[in-house]
Amino acid sequence: EDEADCKACTSDERRCRNGHQCVDAKFWCDGFADCSDDSDEGDHCTTIQRIIHQCPEEHVRCNSTSFGFCIPTSFLCDGTENCVDGEDEKNCDVVTDGDCPSPSRRCLDGACMPGHFFCDGEVDCMDGSDES
Repeated sequence: EDEADCKACTSDERRCRNGHQCVDAKFWCDGFADCSDDSDEGDHCTTIQRIIHQCPEEHVRCNSTSFGFCIPTSFLCDGTENCVDGEDEKNCDVVTDGDCPSPSRRCLDGACMPGHFFCDGEVDCMDGSDES
């Protein structure tokens, strides 16, 4: 009866330690907690697993002193340092004159963002202009 709440994970998923959640195996040991109990990350993850892990779609790898973990692309230039050395907040050019380099677009506040960030349902520009 205690198994009634458990759903079967697919062959591409792993079960979180909490027993109630399945997470795609590609997110296991990627440096970003996907299980609500963080059981997809931790001591069982080797440095090699984290380094060779491929980032899922719409994610980028922090390359510096961290384990090379992946962060969502929406975390780039959002004003919060997510990579260990803050590399996700470096080279965030604010354009005052001219256009952003292609295929980027300019937010109303002047920041350049990748074109696919606009009208994707997530606010990426600090002023929210990518979704207005």
